[in-house]
Amino acid sequence: MANGGNSDVASNLKLSFQDIGVKLSSDMVKRCTAISTSLHLPPTQLCTLWETYALNANIDNATPSSIDAFHSKLLSDKSLRPRLPQEVEGAVVPRVGISITKSPEPPSLVTPTKRKPDESADVLASSSSSKPRALKMEKKPKISISLPLYAERVGSGDVTTVYNPANLPPTPNAPATSQLCTVEPVGNRNILEPYRYMHTPVEMRAKCLNEWLETLGRDVIVGCFSEETKDTTKDVSKPECEDLTDLEADCYFEQVSLPHQETFRCIGRICNESHTGKLNRTSVLLEGTHHHAGGSRLKLNLTSTTLSYSLFPGQIVGVEGTNPSGREIVVSKIWDGVPPPSAGLTPKTENQSKPNTGKTGNGLSVIMASGPFTTSDNLEYEPLVDLLSYVQSQTVDVVILTGPFVDVTHPSLANEANDDDSEEDGCSIPLEDGTRMQVSHETLFVTRISDMIAQLYEGDAELQTQFLLIPHPDDAVGEPVVPQPPLANRLDTPRTMETNVGTLSYGSLDLDRIVLPGVGKRAVHCLPNPCTFKLNDTVFGATSVDALFQLNAQEVNHGAPAPGGRMARLAQHLLHQQSYHPIYPPAEGTLLDLQQWQSWGMPVQPDVLMLPGRLSTFGKNVEGTLVVNPGRLARGTTGGSFARLVIPE
Repeated sequence: MANGGNSDVASNLKLSFQDIGVKLSSDMVKRCTAISTSLHLPPTQLCTLWETYALNANIDNATPSSIDAFHSKLLSDKSLRPRLPQEVEGAVVPRVGISITKSPEPPSLVTPTKRKPDESADVLASSSSSKPRALKMEKKPKISISLPLYAERVGSGDVTTVYNPANLPPTPNAPATSQLCTVEPVGNRNILEPYRYMHTPVEMRAKCLNEWLETLGRDVIVGCFSEETKDTTKDVSKPECEDLTDLEADCYFEQVSLPHQETFRCIGRICNESHTGKLNRTSVLLEGTHHHAGGSRLKLNLTSTTLSYSLFPGQIVGVEGTNPSGREIVVSKIWDGVPPPSAGLTPKTENQSKPNTGKTGNGLSVIMASGPFTTSDNLEYEPLVDLLSYVQSQTVDVVILTGPFVDVTHPSLANEANDDDSEEDGCSIPLEDGTRMQVSHETLFVTRISDMIAQLYEGDAELQTQFLLIPHPDDAVGEPVVPQPPLANRLDTPRTMETNVGTLSYGSLDLDRIVLPGVGKRAVHCLPNPCTFKLNDTVFGATSVDALFQLNAQEVNHGAPAPGGRMARLAQHLLHQQSYHPIYPPAEGTLLDLQQWQSWGMPVQPDVLMLPGRLSTFGKNVEGTLVVNPGRLARGTTGGSFARLVIPE
């Protein structure tokens, strides 16, 4: 029986790892089976844990050394250790096959007292006639966990990731010049003004989803299908790229709802049959358009041994296969979309009409950092103070900061929100005399963000660094929706109040007063989330939502090529779907306004794509776009990371 059970575990492990694109050798299967058995982990859970470990450790393949390191990581995780049986007064429950580690304060064991045979009989007799007595469970000692503090962090200033394929020398810290970096929006999709959101009726939502599918579906037809049919006889089933008509495109959308004995091609959106939980290869559906296919959903059979795919809910794909029964498509090939058109702004030759030169004269210097900007144990914003000190000591053209700036999930703000006695919407900050004062979220932003940035220019009359602020849905001073308008004053006429700690503002972020010394231009630019903009001749794309983490939680992969690793493949989804938020339904906690679906699309393929999140930091070239995850500036009670980008002339 034991051998048969291990055989089932081994086969399930092999299939589970194949679903995420990892092929295990026989030796690796044995190792994983032993881990699954010893830790009592189901194969699917072990596979999920490996996927998380591989992402954080930036591991692409399963090797004996990586599996051993993974096993050690699992053993060190207290939440995965088998729970010890509770001690019952008057008895000792035997422990079998569990390794006990030495604890500073081990729980005391209760030794049973021996009873005579007649005493045992008397106890049993009395227990049957009396009320059941509650068993007294021995309390476990409380374990105090000391979290690392920001002031006690190690490795401050260390470089963890470098992307420099041309092996260029470090840029010297040259003196500033009068040349400023230009900041301009790209395309007409950026949300620039507040709008009335989350009031979209069901009919409008269906219409927007249909337009989203048809728009990207036509790009898939032109960019993918026609590549294999050039220089062939043109017919309705095989349109050419140059002569695609509405009739020819409509044919592909209609194919979803029609049975086919021979191979055909169609366009649709990936859906999850179970509606809840992670997508897997047995729950993949293809949804057609409402106009052409009546919104039909057909199951996709992904059992072909030669098929490779990487799918997630909401993905718009092209499918090739057969549908003999009219209820299931046996898939032979999948196209996962095409990148947006090139911006055509950055010259590809050495003779640039407008070089990427900032105030350093040695190229464009950009710093990227993502919130939260303060540790979880206080609201002092120490990581941001250190970042601004670094900016002042270096020669930086632009600093891109993505929220949250005032995080509603911060313990101090969350506790205030849950306090029924709190009459105002805000938070309390400590004063010099030891007391606390209730202030608004805008006041906290002004004192911790606006004032700190303003002090940089007050202390350096030659500083010409510009700041770009991109909000986050968790920002208490922003709108909790995607797409998200730029940060702005909540009131047209902000209110102020004089206190012993200075002037407190209500309804104002106080960013307009910050100007570049000697120039008079605004030093802080507020951008929407997501946004596409241009710094000199370089096109940037950015979103503050953790898109990579959301994709990783929903993606099902089988044999899909990943030249740059899994993180590069996840970033590739955003480019191929031409969207900063391609998942639908959206991840929990993300509010997407479908009526503004075009505003989270990519008008052009950016040269640099900023995707901050909780996964491991990286910088990778993905189909000509430099994708950067700078990490978070603060992680819990300690510090995080940021990225510095130097674009040569």
